[in-house]
Parts: sequence; C-alpha cells; structure tokens
Amino acid sequence: MNSADFAAPGPVLVLAPGGRDAAVIGRLLEQASIGTVTCPELPSLVDRLDRSDAGAALIAQEALRGDTGALREWISAQPSWSDFPFVLLTFRNAAAAADAQPSRLAAALGNVTVLERPLHPVSLVSAVGAALRARSRQRETEALLLERDHHAIALRASEARFRAIVDGMPQPSWSANADGNPEFFNARWQEVTGLRPPLRGSDSVPPLDPFDWQQLVHPDDLPRTREEWLAAVSSGVPFRSEFRLRARDGGWRWFTGRALPVHDDLSGEIVRWFGSCTDIDAAVQAREALARSTEELERLVNERTASLQREMREREKAEAALAQSQKMEAVGQLTGGVAHDFNN
Repeated sequence: MNSADFAAPGPVLVLAPGGRDAAVIGRLLEQASIGTVTCPELPSLVDRLDRSDAGAALIAQEALRGDTGALREWISAQPSWSDFPFVLLTFRNAAAAADAQPSRLAAALGNVTVLERPLHPVSLVSAVGAALRARSRQRETEALLLERDHHAIALRASEARFRAIVDGMPQPSWSANADGNPEFFNARWQEVTGLRPPLRGSDSVPPLDPFDWQQLVHPDDLPRTREEWLAAVSSGVPFRSEFRLRARDGGWRWFTGRALPVHDDLSGEIVRWFGSCTDIDAAVQAREALARSTEELERLVNERTASLQREMREREKAEAALAQSQKMEAVGQLTGGVAHDFNN
C-alpha cells in the first residue's frame, strides 16, 4: 500500500435539513467537480461516516440541536492518524441559531472550518476543497504508517528467522551493531562458557553481558584481540583473530573468531556485524605439541651433530697420530738399514 491509494478523497457528506440548503450546496459543489452525498439527519451521517470513505462533512448548525453523542463518539474513536475535517455552517444572527452555539459545536467537531451564512459560492468551494485536501494528506499519512508497520513486521520476522538460524549453528555465534557493540549471542554460548545469553534460559544461570564480552577473553590475549576488533570495525574489513575464551569449567580454550560486516543494500553502509567463534583448542594443542616435538628433534639433531663433530675431530687426531707413527717407523727402518750398510 502506498500514498497513491488515497490520492483522491471521497465524497462530501452534506447535512443541511433546512429548506433547499442541501440541494443548493450540492449543486454548487458538483459544479466544482466535488462529489456529494446528502444525509437527511444526523444518525444517517454518522452511519455514512462508519461505512464510507468520506472526504469531509458539511453540516448546518441547526442539524446539531439534538443528541450529538453518536457523532462525538465517532470523532473520539478515530485512529491516531485521522482528524476528520468538518465544515460548519452557522448563522450570522445569533438569535436564529436558537440553542446551537457555534463555539460549542466547533469544540465538539474538533477539526472544523466555520462559515457564516449567507454563503458566498467561492468561500464554500474553497473551504470544502481545503477540507478534502487535508483529508487526502491524512490518508497519505495513514498509508505511510501502514507501510512502516509492514516494514516493522517484516523486520521482526526477518530478525526472528535470523535468530532461529543462528541458534541452530553448532558454534558460538553473535552479532554486533555498526559501532561494534555486541547485541546478540546464540544459545551455544551457554554450553561453552556457562553464561546464558541475555533474556534466555533459567535465572539460576548467570547472564552474559553483551557489552562486556571482554570478560571472557584471556587477559594475555585481550589487548591484541581488542585492537584487532576495533581496527576491523573502523576500516570495515573482515575480522579474524585467535584467542582463548574462559570455558564453563573455569579453564581456557582456544577459538578462532571471525566476523563479516553486513551492508545496507541502498546506502552501502555497515548496519551490522555477524560473527562466530570456532573451537580450535585441539588444533592449537596439536600445533604446540608439534612445535615441542620439532624443538626436541632439533635439540637431538644438534646434540648428535655435535657428537659426530667431536668424533670426527678425535678421528682426525688419531689419523694424524697414526700417520706420524708410520712416518717415524719408516724413518727408523731407513736409519737401521743405513747403519747396517755402514757396519758391513
């Protein structure tokens, strides 16, 4: 529904029971291309107000001398967007009005334009035209309010679907507003941390303050994690960080936190962040164990290398000593041979 649905106001209800007033007024308005419906008495006018989309009502002062309770009730029961316009025809001569005082009638009708008789055709058409335009604007307001309500209902339905989907995710998930302040945690957080998301679960379970998520992060990881998150929010780039979260047993487990910005389709601005935390504690433990094994292997290799180097040095010394011994033995044999030759 949009404002075009109410661009053309409905007919003008005419209640002027005295003489030929109703016929004259109807003819003047018809000549100005304004539709009219003549009501013979006040109850019929109220009935038409209840079941028709009238644009305005033109009432002669003398038609309101009797019981106006039903009309007053109808005026009071209007929706918030409605302020139905009336045009009240009064008498210039107060004596001719009998007991129907214009000020009292105007107060009862609320949104009213008062015209004194005798009427000038231009004044009549102008006043009725203004009333119809006012009613048309009210109808446009109604359309906008209905459209807003439809959007609100659709938004609530979308939010409910979003939360149902997120609650069904196996890992702790959350959403934050455009400024980066968390506003929603799924049910998985209670299983992981022992703290229930706001407005969820039993009152015996301590609540998780969405604006104090830092209470869950290990103190050694908090400064780095907070700096990375604020940098992502400031720049609009996806967030990713590894940190330890306090588990429900009081210990700490490693998680990878990821978050993506959600942009408005029209403006492109970030309207929300959606993130999740994946348990990587086993992987981190394995990684640390592998690192320890690598360090141990490097230590053993270094020790064996040093041992082999010592053995090689000792072997080189032994080989040098052997070579020297063999050299001395050869010299000795040569000397002995020379001495033997001299003796002969």
